[in-house]
Amino acid sequence: MVEFIDFIVDRGSQTSRDYNILFNKVRSILNVYNDRIFFSYNPASLNSIPMSNDQKELTISVIDGENKKKLDSIYVYMDYSIEHAAETWVSDSSKDYTLFLPNAGSKSVYVITISIDYQKLLRGNYLDLLSVKPKHSKVTVIPQNIKVYSTESIATLGTGLEYSAVYDSIKSCFGNNYSAEFVRDINDSDVLMSIEVSTKENMRRQSRKDPFKSEAFFILRLEDRETGNNIFSHMIAKTEAVDYDFVERASVRALRDLANKASQSICK
Repeated sequence: MVEFIDFIVDRGSQTSRDYNILFNKVRSILNVYNDRIFFSYNPASLNSIPMSNDQKELTISVIDGENKKKLDSIYVYMDYSIEHAAETWVSDSSKDYTLFLPNAGSKSVYVITISIDYQKLLRGNYLDLLSVKPKHSKVTVIPQNIKVYSTESIATLGTGLEYSAVYDSIKSCFGNNYSAEFVRDINDSDVLMSIEVSTKENMRRQSRKDPFKSEAFFILRLEDRETGNNIFSHMIAKTEAVDYDFVERASVRALRDLANKASQSICK
């Protein structure tokens, strides 16, 4: 691949037709390659909810999403939102990469951004030339014993369903999983927790043979109380349902399934 890119950059060594053929071929291969790469985490819970306490071990694997095999020789770049040196490492299918998450400090939250280091992989900055948008993954790191104030409500965009029992379950699991303390006074809190439940329906069908489809989304949000900055926003569950007669019936089914799936996602 690197030799192909060097050949493309050296346009004087080829005709216009050869250049275009090879350029399109390399761009296509690289974009397919980029789409297939995934990061997998241990603890496995981070694969569904990418959040961890500080001073914990985090293990990262680079995976081929098509055959689920671990990949060798992939340059990985990790950048921290705090004062901490960025890191680059090379994947090894026989040995996953493990790091100890730095101390977040009192009431502080930081984010690690993990991405493919294409500049090192390709021995040059050719991403714009090849129209590749590097895939990246983010892990939010929160201090242990952080104090959380819950809004005690869920923003349900016209759903008409009661989610209070689900919310109580999620609060309990969140507190246990992340050593968080829920407080009754908002002024005693470090972060604010809220949840949004929304739906998306296809209101039009090509024919009566096609069903109405509804998708439901469960999004967990954390906000810094003092600054109002968003700390974490992630879809922890998604469901879909169909009905051949009424889109509203499909929505209700999707939302009912969503409640169970959201609880399982954060409580496992």
